[in-house]
Amino acid sequence: MGLSHNERLFQVFEHLKSSSRIKTYISFGELIGENKAGVNDLKNDRKKVTLEHFLRLKNSYPELNTDYLIGVSDELLLPDSDSNGKYASKASTPQGDQQAVIAALRETIASKNETIEALKSLLSK
Repeated sequence: MGLSHNERLFQVFEHLKSSSRIKTYISFGELIGENKAGVNDLKNDRKKVTLEHFLRLKNSYPELNTDYLIGVSDELLLPDSDSNGKYASKASTPQGDQQAVIAALRETIASKNETIEALKSLLSK
């Protein structure tokens, strides 16, 4: 977890490029609201990644792990993503599995609460 936020941003770029979902820095810049020079500045640490960059990425690619983006996880994709990075929706579960679903939802809520706290701490810096 020693990567900077800028390095994490470009890890996401490399993932999207390798999965043929984005091709160039220009298209990546359009996605995150930067021009080519802005992307270059981010790449060379002359400009810092903002929450807005991460929000735009997450809105376009919901399979990205927000915890990875903010630096509290080493997993770039959410566990339910397939090998192409697409988020896999789960089929409906039988009645007997309701407790397992409830437990998983509670775990997800706890994880999201941790993410919120981490984002709050980033914003307060």
